[in-house]
Amino acid sequence: MNNLIFASGITNSTIEFFSFVVFIAFCTSLVFQQVFIRNINHAESDGIGVITVVFGLNAFILLLRQVVNVNTTNEYLSDFSYLSLILQLLYPIIFYLSWKSEQIFKNQRYFMTGALLLSLVNIIIALVIHAEIPVSKEIIVFGGGTVITLVAVNIIFFLFKYIVFVNSVRNDIQLMKSERVNITILFTCVLTVSSAIVNLLHTGVNNLYSPALFILTVCTFIIFYKLLRTSENELPYFEHHTVNYENVPIRSNSALLEDGKSADLKLRLEKYFEKERPYLNKDLSINEVAVILYTNKTYLSKVINESMGLNFNQYLNFYRMKEVDRLINDDIDISIQELCKKSGFGCMASFTVAFRLFKGASPADWCKHKRMQLNQENMGH
Repeated sequence: MNNLIFASGITNSTIEFFSFVVFIAFCTSLVFQQVFIRNINHAESDGIGVITVVFGLNAFILLLRQVVNVNTTNEYLSDFSYLSLILQLLYPIIFYLSWKSEQIFKNQRYFMTGALLLSLVNIIIALVIHAEIPVSKEIIVFGGGTVITLVAVNIIFFLFKYIVFVNSVRNDIQLMKSERVNITILFTCVLTVSSAIVNLLHTGVNNLYSPALFILTVCTFIIFYKLLRTSENELPYFEHHTVNYENVPIRSNSALLEDGKSADLKLRLEKYFEKERPYLNKDLSINEVAVILYTNKTYLSKVINESMGLNFNQYLNFYRMKEVDRLINDDIDISIQELCKKSGFGCMASFTVAFRLFKGASPADWCKHKRMQLNQENMGH
């Protein structure tokens, strides 16, 4: 039995050291990335900065556990220690997933408060175990239960943000394809943490602690990789790209060009959208448009896809983005919420997704740059 406990201790320590190396590497890389982002005034740096801080906190906690002795005969304190660390590693993953919603920027302080509280708890636990300070079962159960409840509420809040986002784009096949990895990460993390907690409560043994730690670290690696790719794709946007709505990407299709019926439908669709502006209706469906144009939704969808390389939702958002340009040119001080509502979007999540697709940036980032651009033009006149 002693040999089994000893072997388990070595495994735990090894996995924690591996996680420490990973998190310190991620944190260091993102610090340099942060400096680069700040130099070009990119608002994405706010979200990346939060994740960088949390990565740093995770690395510090893991390092502390390597330096001090965290082995204890107090079963309740040991269980609470393991559970707190698992939640600590889960935290940045949850924030990244919920980051899809533009509203998340308003909740960064809320997120950081939870992260700092959890970090403080992990530090105190490590020091209490190392100093061999006696702690009663009642204090651990009551105090630990309170902390875990607060953290759980925080995590559920941010998970809900991501679920709302996914629900808002569920009909967009292209966007849902791009979310496959994120959804997989979400289910993996939730299943991993839930299994570890249930196993701990049912058996009283932390035998799923190391696997859970390893899986969360791997998921974090994927998140880190996606963060770097996002930054690489979006950072140079304002320097090298402009949005030209007069030149929509046309997908060459000889069959479509030869089909006079398809060309006529495409022309009638464009005239309808330009004159009636139905895209301002947030509940507009392809069925409604098909009825007005005397066709069926399958054929209409095919024409949009083959002639423009867009699905119906993207086609709507294309025109809504044109409306956004018009609105901000008319009123430079218009708020992001008003832009979302007046351009025909149903919610902030789909509004943000459309911005990233057509403008390569978040609404806050693009609006900030656009206002600076318009102010410079006004000063020039």
